[in-house]
This record gives sequence, C-alpha cells and structure tokens, in this order.
Amino acid sequence: MEDLDYMDNLITLHNQSFQELFVDVHDNDLYIEEPVDNSVIDEEAVDDPDEENVAQNRANEEQEGNADRGEGGRRRVRKMSKVHVTNKLHHLKHYREMAVAFGPPVGLWCAKFEGRMKIFRRHSAICCNFRNPPLTMAKMFQLSSLSAQLGNSEEYLDFQRGNVMTARHSSHKDLLMTVGLNGGDEIIYTNSATFHGEEYRPSLFVCLPGDPSTEENFGLIKNVIVAAKEVLLVIAPWKNEGLSPRLNAYHVIPDNRPLILLRSRSLRHFRCIAPWNPQDSEEIYLSMRTVLV
Repeated sequence: MEDLDYMDNLITLHNQSFQELFVDVHDNDLYIEEPVDNSVIDEEAVDDPDEENVAQNRANEEQEGNADRGEGGRRRVRKMSKVHVTNKLHHLKHYREMAVAFGPPVGLWCAKFEGRMKIFRRHSAICCNFRNPPLTMAKMFQLSSLSAQLGNSEEYLDFQRGNVMTARHSSHKDLLMTVGLNGGDEIIYTNSATFHGEEYRPSLFVCLPGDPSTEENFGLIKNVIVAAKEVLLVIAPWKNEGLSPRLNAYHVIPDNRPLILLRSRSLRHFRCIAPWNPQDSEEIYLSMRTVLV
C-alpha cells in the first residue's frame, strides 16, 4: 500500500507540474479569436499605393514567405485556431484505484492471448490496447462507472430467421434435456444469433469452460439454437495441442469426443474465435488476436 501511495503522489506531482509549465491558451498573447467563417478573412486594400503593381508585389511576397494576396490586392490573413493543451498522461490518475481493485498491471498481460481475466472479458470490445495497461484500466474504470450510473440490466438478443420446432423433434433432443428444456419447449435453429453484441455463428470456435490453471479447451460451433431468451451452442470439442512459440497461437486438431451443449453465458471467454492456418499448411491455429470484434 505504501508503494501505491508513493505512486499516487508522483502522479499528482506530474499533473501539478503540467499545469504550471503549460499556460492556458487563453492567457497567451499570441491567441487570436477564431474568425466566424473558420478559415480566413480579407483586409480591404482600397488605398494601397502599390495596387497597380499587384502581380509584382505578389511575386515578391511569395519569395519572402509573406502572407498571400487575393484578387484585387486583398491581403489574406490567416488566424490561429483555438487550441486546448491536453495532458496526454491524465489517465494515470486512475492508476492507483485500478491497481487496488484488480491487482498489478503485470497480471493483466495474460489476457492478451488467453482471455482469462473477467474484467477484460467484460470490456474487450473497446479496451483492446493491451500495450498500455494504465490506459486500458482507465477506460475500464470509465465504462464500469457509466454502467453503474445507467443501471440498465436489459438483455439484448437478435437472431436470423430459422427452423422453428419443439425440443422433442430436434436431432439434439437429448442434449436439450440436459440443460432443463422440456419436450414441448419451442426452439429455433439459426445461422446467426447476437447476444449482448456478440455474434455466434457455426464454423467459429469458442473457449470451453474449465480449470483456469490449465490450458484452454476449444470447441467448434456446429449449431446455434435460440430458446426463450438464451443462446444455446451445439459444440464439437477439439483437442488443444499446445501453444506454438513461433506463431504465438494454439494448435488444435479434431477430437472424437461427443457433441456437447452449452449456454453462451457459461463459456470461458464469451467471444468467438476465428480459425486460421499458416501459408502452405492445413493445420488449424487459434489466437486471441483473431477474436471477432
């Protein structure tokens, strides 16, 4: 805690020094109010004694680097725009409280590829700059504060039209019964379902739930089912061969395990992952860099 207090004092000293070093732009003598047309204004040159030699004067001024002259000897004067000096490190003010709430920033680096941290899973749609942990945490703090102020708990679900049937007539009826559905419940097979802004489609991969201390287990989405206000995924588990040091991605291969049915809420990482393969190779790799956003 003493280290955090010391860091907070340094950040406060930095902000105070910034205010002292950079004078407010309105107190600067060079500041000129922005013109009405937001571009340039003209000065009348009716009594200009050199009006007869406008062409020669214009050439001389261009050589000397002076201001331009318009048609008829009008002098074009460019005004200075209104500029506000901003401290680009102002986000460090949130550093201490974010470190107290979520631990040291070095613990967040694992989220770059593994997506294990809950706060990164909540806000990864916007906070994707993992090279600057203080800035990322500041954005998370702002998003969390805004969410608390709005207090909106409404769930958003959108999906394409598909095949409507009851659970007992589905080819996956045994799996549907394991999640608590009855035979007469209505379900919809669809090619795309969006829940809380995340789109689920067949042929994409997801991260299966499991022990956080172990490597990720992945599965391929075979079918997307909408039941009431939930998204159910029929998933074929794939085997994780480990992380490739050269490609910095997980190598996965098909597995012979049976299909499973999971709710989108229970996934280890709620976003879908697009598979890819290296050039001249048919091996499938998964990386959190290819998370669909």
